[in-house]
Amino acid sequence: MTEPRGEMERYFRSLGERIEEIYEIARRARSLGMDPEFEPEIPRAGDLASRVEQLVGPKGVAEAIREMEGKNMEREELAIKIAEMIIDGRFGRFDEERAAEQALRTALAIITEGVVVAPLEGITKVEIKKNKDGTSYLSISFASPIRAAGGTAAALSVLIGDFVRRKLFLSHYKPTPDQIERFVEEVEIYGTAVAHEQYKPPAEHIRLAIQ
Repeated sequence: MTEPRGEMERYFRSLGERIEEIYEIARRARSLGMDPEFEPEIPRAGDLASRVEQLVGPKGVAEAIREMEGKNMEREELAIKIAEMIIDGRFGRFDEERAAEQALRTALAIITEGVVVAPLEGITKVEIKKNKDGTSYLSISFASPIRAAGGTAAALSVLIGDFVRRKLFLSHYKPTPDQIERFVEEVEIYGTAVAHEQYKPPAEHIRLAIQ
């Protein structure tokens, strides 16, 4: 078994060396200034921690991810813990809006293992807005690339968003009665006109979810 293992190590080492040669060629070509960027846009990353930091940041998060992975932490628990550390300022101080956005993108990148576009383009905007009563809530805007994360990860991003807003001592969104009934009507229209063969929740369930 020793010789095949040695061959495998040499093979992977040769891959790394060849990749570095190719990157060096790309860097020299980019240095001529004929492209929009002066460096290759795709950074090298050898593990989950590196992929997450290179993809969405923040700087220094890779080391923290590796440390927690060594404790055999579940991926979802790891994502929430890193989000908490970002909010607590472990990787630098951000304003509340920026901290919430960074926490969400990084957590989603961990859940999706840093291999899909969802953490970058699936979340388009994270804002702190005002309810009618003057309290503040966290608003998260999603776009179609969130589908690349899969249903479970997309749902977890909402759960982590709720965790983040609690860490920031923000209130929840408080819809008006008119807004609640609009949700009920739009789900009814969608279920009838577009997705009539899919499960359609009862109106009282929609009202409960929106509230």
